[in-house]
Amino acid sequence: MTADERLKICENCPLWEVTDYGPVCSKKKYINSEQKTSLLKKDGYVKGCGCKLLFKTKNPKEHCIVGLW
Repeated sequence: MTADERLKICENCPLWEVTDYGPVCSKKKYINSEQKTSLLKKDGYVKGCGCKLLFKTKNPKEHCIVGLW
């Protein structure tokens, strides 16, 4: 999977957040495997990683915390 394909997946994720530093995986939200989000920690939910997605998607050793790529 290419970096562009990964980034496109991220753009459609509810954790996508655009900041002054570019798009990031929001640390303000939690998400489950069904892509439902919460502002509060819940069982079965993981917190957004906060990574800068323009860099993370280009690194083949990285992965999506939700398992989308």
